[in-house]
Amino acid sequence: MKSTIFFRYFTNLDCAFIDDEGMICGHSQLLSCYMTGEPTEEESVVLDFSKGKKQLKAIIDDVDTGLDHKLLVFKFSKYEKTILDDGRIKITTPYLEMELPVDAVNFIDDFGYISTLVNDEMKKLYPNFNLECKIESSLQGYTNGFAKYFRYSHGLKDSTSYGCKNMGHGHLSFVEVLTNIDDIDIYNTVIAESIADHLNNAVFINEKNIIEKTKDQITIQYETCERGLMKATYKQPHKLIVLKTETTIEYIIEYVRKKFAKQLKGKTLRISEGLQKGAQINV
Repeated sequence: MKSTIFFRYFTNLDCAFIDDEGMICGHSQLLSCYMTGEPTEEESVVLDFSKGKKQLKAIIDDVDTGLDHKLLVFKFSKYEKTILDDGRIKITTPYLEMELPVDAVNFIDDFGYISTLVNDEMKKLYPNFNLECKIESSLQGYTNGFAKYFRYSHGLKDSTSYGCKNMGHGHLSFVEVLTNIDDIDIYNTVIAESIADHLNNAVFINEKNIIEKTKDQITIQYETCERGLMKATYKQPHKLIVLKTETTIEYIIEYVRKKFAKQLKGKTLRISEGLQKGAQINV
């Protein structure tokens, strides 16, 4: 007897990618997996759900071969690749120069690679199983249905998360503006759209990491014990937003609160980091 089991939204993939013009773009996807196989004699299941979820997430999060919190370079990306003397990778585009450790970048055909990756890795774990894995993704986060979406990229030098330290990662996120948590107000939607437009495709930069700045470009650099040296030069038309703090979602929402203070007075502002988590403040 064959059966298909599913793991709905087993992980949130956060990353960045180089587009067909050479710009860096933040991205997030909620991943689900459908797995078809024969129930085992021992447990009468295709795969234990708890074990399977952990294994699926580990594949996406793998430091070397995974995709989460990586810079993804596709076949359609406009770029040149150089291997530096210290083994790091340099990505050069018309608008960007980025030097990153090898494990901060993954070169793939397109997002369809996710299904291939999961299938190959699960078959290694269960070579005697007749498993077929299909990945399904969603770009819609947990919102009130009237949220507005935007993309951004950043790196968090001081984060305790290995992946977040990568300056070549980002998110697809949403903005919600609410008068009351359960109420929908069309004017609030207009405010949310203005905020999302302002933030869309931004690169958030911690002022402390800037090593060179001109009217046309900014170069940042930092080094961490875990990840080594990273450097990036962002050129126009990248939208660069410089904060005097780390670029966590808590400080991004504070930046928005100040910039849109008049429109947000008396409102609740919610901004996500990716599609499942974020920050909320009352203005």
